[in-house]
Amino acid sequence: MTRSLSPIAHGLRGFSLVEVLVTTGVLGMVMVGLTVGVLALQRSFYASRDFAAAHADQVRVCDYLQRDGRSATEVEVSEDGRIVRMKTPKAAGGLIGLNLPGPLLSVLGGETPPETKTVVYEFAGSEVIRNDGATRRTIASRLSRFTAERVGAHLRVNLAFRSTYGDRVGTEVAASKMAANVRLRTAAIP
Repeated sequence: MTRSLSPIAHGLRGFSLVEVLVTTGVLGMVMVGLTVGVLALQRSFYASRDFAAAHADQVRVCDYLQRDGRSATEVEVSEDGRIVRMKTPKAAGGLIGLNLPGPLLSVLGGETPPETKTVVYEFAGSEVIRNDGATRRTIASRLSRFTAERVGAHLRVNLAFRSTYGDRVGTEVAASKMAANVRLRTAAIP
């Protein structure tokens, strides 16, 4: 008895070259599609993260300006709107730090009005820096525009940031602009 060593004779047949090439082509297209999808998802994630961080910077600047503007006795804005100076009362010592007007303080106990400090907001490069004399702190670092102007009893502030990701890299995106009106203390109104 003779035995055949051929796999075809035993019913063991492999894949033909055409079948292997078609399978490789289909798998290649699936891999390209997955890669494009993952890259688009990653880009979207980074764009969302960048937008959220820049928006947080904008809100932080507005919150600081609101807080200082409510207690400011004097407000001065530079000609170009990039520097804002506010005179605010220094925080009083003790547990209760009431910033009462001078005439009321004299009626209540003859105390002198609290000392003031000057708080300066400056836009330099892409940063907004808050300097209150004791500390100099960067409160925003992603802004492309910061302008302020006095309008009666309000301080109008316009903020914008550049998109890191998107169709127009390095340009301002309309959704990234913010305008805020800070109501000033009555004593700060000339």
